[in-house]
Amino acid sequence: MAQSTGARWPAHETDLATDHLLTITQHYENQCGRHALIHHLRDALDTAGVRPTSIHRLVTSLPVSTIFTTNYDDLIERVLRETGRRLNVIISEPELAFWREDHVQVIKLCGDLTRPNSIIITQRDFNTYFATRPRLAERLRATLESKTALFLGYSLQDPFFNQIWDNIGLNFGSLRRQGYAVLFDTNPLDADNLRHRGIHVIDLESKGGNKSAVLEEWLMTLTDALRSDRSLST
Repeated sequence: MAQSTGARWPAHETDLATDHLLTITQHYENQCGRHALIHHLRDALDTAGVRPTSIHRLVTSLPVSTIFTTNYDDLIERVLRETGRRLNVIISEPELAFWREDHVQVIKLCGDLTRPNSIIITQRDFNTYFATRPRLAERLRATLESKTALFLGYSLQDPFFNQIWDNIGLNFGSLRRQGYAVLFDTNPLDADNLRHRGIHVIDLESKGGNKSAVLEEWLMTLTDALRSDRSLST
């Protein structure tokens, strides 16, 4: 998309920021139209013939009842169904009415590829998030206020998330719940900033290798620890 619009793209992945992604998708929509943008996205992220990874399976095996995701694909839902876990997928606000405590809730904050009108991807989409999806934003806020959050594969840079998270800190102060973010090769200054915002960084070293393998190993360790805790409590 950057090449087709003539937009500048960082030479190194480490210089890539959320602003680059939002600006480029906005440029693409401005030049080619919304239909072309969604068509490009659906082609690029099509999961036909794609199997969920071991990481998907480890994540969905965690003892959680609510999963918020900014992913557009259906891999999380597919794993839950394959493993026999009952789920409720929430993409649009009216679907909040079907919330069930005995199901795993999968809330797709940025939409789903099968519903073009639900996609949040451009700068304008994110800037108007609270106006177009106020109830989803409020449900995210209420969950972050009352539950301990684990952030996986998430940059913590989405504008709507940062506004919600920092306002919780403003309202709750030192009483707020701590969040935990699994990140790779974190800059110490970034980790310190997140710590001051109430997010503890679990810093994994990629060592120039396969990040998926490192994350898988960490998730397996977490899963084993949780199983051990449950067996001790019973």
